[in-house]
Amino acid sequence: CRELRRYYPTWRNMDFDSLGDDLIKIAFFYLQDVEKNVYPRVRDFESDTLSVKVTGYSWIDVFDARVSKGTGVKRLQEQLGISREETVVFGDYLNDLPMADYAALSCVPSNGHPEVRRAFTRVIGSNRDGAVAQTIIALLSEYNGY
Repeated sequence: CRELRRYYPTWRNMDFDSLGDDLIKIAFFYLQDVEKNVYPRVRDFESDTLSVKVTGYSWIDVFDARVSKGTGVKRLQEQLGISREETVVFGDYLNDLPMADYAALSCVPSNGHPEVRRAFTRVIGSNRDGAVAQTIIALLSEYNGY
């Protein structure tokens, strides 16, 4: 499938029993509005140990509930010695929401998920028009005094 190879160029079918204990996440792909057609059927599997998140129009990820993009940002901040005020995040879908807790500035493209647009601090142009790169360049120019 062309869409699957776009995100996972080396994907292959696997036997889950052969994966071992180091499984990070499982990504499910469904062509037709996964939030409407699949998520209502799988959200009850979410628990203290398992997270089920819609990550795009056609994607759902299942992963360890102790980790998120937010905890990833927090760990980077700790390793780099930077604060929330020195952090900018970009996201467009529901799995990106936890990052907003760790950044003073959170940017969402105008075509991002409505919940993300409400939660993040700044709505930028569409990601189809290069708004993320343009915003990064503008922020870096501003930071460097250009």
